[in-house]
Amino acid sequence: MTIAMLNTHAAVSDNLKSVEATKSMISSRTSTKFIVESLLALGVIIATSSPSHAANCENFHIRLHNHTNFPVEIKITKFEYWDEDKWKTENVFGPIGYKRLDYWYNVEYERNLQGIGSEYTYFRVTFKKDIDMEGPAVNWGDDIVTTTERFVCHDLETKFVILM
Repeated sequence: MTIAMLNTHAAVSDNLKSVEATKSMISSRTSTKFIVESLLALGVIIATSSPSHAANCENFHIRLHNHTNFPVEIKITKFEYWDEDKWKTENVFGPIGYKRLDYWYNVEYERNLQGIGSEYTYFRVTFKKDIDMEGPAVNWGDDIVTTTERFVCHDLETKFVILM
């Protein structure tokens, strides 16, 4: 072999090494891109299936029934539900903040309750009775609190709360 051939052979060998290095770099970048895209997709999956999103009790019906022991109007002032370790207030009464309900009547609310879907919970309702049934004016008594038994909250179900 001549010196020119050896130089050409060395140049070709160097070019092959350069091509292999470039392939490796491209493969590495493709792998990195794949890893980054996979991690982003995993993040989206985790974010959309987080407990705060998945644990809602959707389109749940709450029916409050005035079943006091004598004919009396009541004023319902607070509705709460138990979530893990605390009571959460649900504003079912709107801006007025309460609901008056005659004896033996009921009222129903449809709500999306946050954080208790398919979990055990309780409902707690605070109300007052009209203690002056004889006069034309209403005289509200002290707060009375009724708490339901423990139950599992599922979408589209109805729970009755009897106020006595």
